Amino acid sequence: MTSSGIVFRGMIVMSIFGAATAATASGRMAMPPITTVLASPAACAAEIERLAAEDRRAVVAKTTAPDGATREVTLQTDGVRKSPPDRLHYEATLWFHHGRMRADLGRVEISHSFETTIRDCVGNTLTIRGERGYGLATFEPPAR
Repeated sequence: MTSSGIVFRGMIVMSIFGAATAATASGRMAMPPITTVLASPAACAAEIERLAAEDRRAVVAKTTAPDGATREVTLQTDGVRKSPPDRLHYEATLWFHHGRMRADLGRVEISHSFETTIRDCVGNTLTIRGERGYGLATFEPPAR
């Protein structure tokens, strides 16, 4: 590393013209909200249920390739919740875990990214918003 930066416990701090900028091992980016008016409250409810089913189908059990690479998709949700009189709420986070064998460490390095989506039906109006992001990689022993 050059003299313009210092490595400090997982964070790179760079000093440029006296200003410090931090680069951390995680990040998030908001997804702009999308609003759609459907034909009826029942159509909105059907769409939110369809989207919840789509999330459930995205789940992939952990697999390990012969070279030690891994892949897994998990879902965190409380399901579709109803609030009187005419509101449905569905919040879900899909986690994507991808691993690769690090021969230099004798471990599998796993990257973690996520997509959180919040869907609300109020009457016949569906609003979708959320965020995407990633977290610090983790390390596991190779599968035997």
